[in-house]
Amino acid sequence: MATLQPSDAYILALPNEVLEQVLSPEVREESHYINTKIGISALCSVCKRFRDVFLWRLYHTIRCHDIRDVRPFLEVLPFQGARHIVHLDLVLFPIDNLAGYDLLSMLYLFLLSTKELKSLRSLRLDIHPTPRSVNNHGVTVPAAVERAPADPMPLSSEVVNAFNSVLRSLPEQLRSLSLSGFCLEDATAGLAAAKFPSLRALSLDLDGTDEPYDLSYPPFLQGMPLLKSIELPVQWCPRVKWFRQAFDGRSFKRIKIGFTGDIFAAEKHMNHGDSLCAWNQCIVTLLKQSSSILKSLNIGTISLTIPRNSVFPVLTSLTIVDIEFGPEADKELKALLMPFVRSPLESLKILECHDPPDVLINLIDGYWPKLKKLSVSKLTTYRDKYDPPGVGRPYPRPLGYDAPWDPVSRRKLEAICEQRGVRASLDWGYL
Repeated sequence: MATLQPSDAYILALPNEVLEQVLSPEVREESHYINTKIGISALCSVCKRFRDVFLWRLYHTIRCHDIRDVRPFLEVLPFQGARHIVHLDLVLFPIDNLAGYDLLSMLYLFLLSTKELKSLRSLRLDIHPTPRSVNNHGVTVPAAVERAPADPMPLSSEVVNAFNSVLRSLPEQLRSLSLSGFCLEDATAGLAAAKFPSLRALSLDLDGTDEPYDLSYPPFLQGMPLLKSIELPVQWCPRVKWFRQAFDGRSFKRIKIGFTGDIFAAEKHMNHGDSLCAWNQCIVTLLKQSSSILKSLNIGTISLTIPRNSVFPVLTSLTIVDIEFGPEADKELKALLMPFVRSPLESLKILECHDPPDVLINLIDGYWPKLKKLSVSKLTTYRDKYDPPGVGRPYPRPLGYDAPWDPVSRRKLEAICEQRGVRASLDWGYL
């Protein structure tokens, strides 16, 4: 005989705090993100009580792939979930022959929501001026758009005005702003007029044209008094006078130079010589201004030439990313790393740089006594008789200029890391 249960023994009798703990899915790994979103969406559709409890989790983080069709998302955003958004990743691009999918209309729709974004802390706004086509599955965010290099096509004056209005209306508590996909010149006036009293991090993955920069606007960082992290593109050569005005007196704890997406974008700086390149001069000046407080530096271009006598006394994290080494790979890697041999590095990462040369062994062995973590990807080596059968993964790409490490060099680097207590993550591909 079944035991009688109290009349209120059902899950909705639980208080909201307990109900949320019992039913909330948790993103334990990045690969579970989409399934977690699906689970939360299903809970919100069960009943109003569940919706009230879990809606904030559904909207807390919105990534571009969460938005299948951007216009309907923007239309309902002011009334459904905007107040819960903390991190928003929004990709906008015009679609050919589809009414309402022009940049001006979509920016004005987003503008209607900005006053409701009361919890927003991080915004990535990716705007691509070049129209795209609708695919067979409806209006989606193509992967080619989502991380494509910045578009050199300028925005229309109407779109720039709408974009500026969006910037001016963003909440004061915003701590991180990332702009990508369009031209730097179309962003600076709006940034100069906006006020971001809480902003700590600014990312500008933007292209630049050969047109002169307008010096009549105030410095575009003036409304960001707490800014300590900046990411700058490699696709533009600013006038030195403009750069000095924009960055006068500014220093940063974290700097990133260059973006992934187009490995040839950086090479145009080599056409007029590193030492004479306005871009190179400006970046080196910024690094010098920041040297006393700079703790983290990310370099994503082979074109940047930093003087070897540079001093970065508090730099603890250095990342070299997305560089294709040429026939003089030894010299290229040393040129990138030698300016930092006197820095107290604790973390060194060389990522997505196909086959860093084995000159790295001497650098690791001779410098950075405080190094705690070393991460190197895209390494190639030969197997030998001491390697157990089936070890490692096969090397998947043509060699080109790459020079595989011999097994002795590979083991030497691993032994140095082990002796010094360095946590090494070395991604070997075996030939």
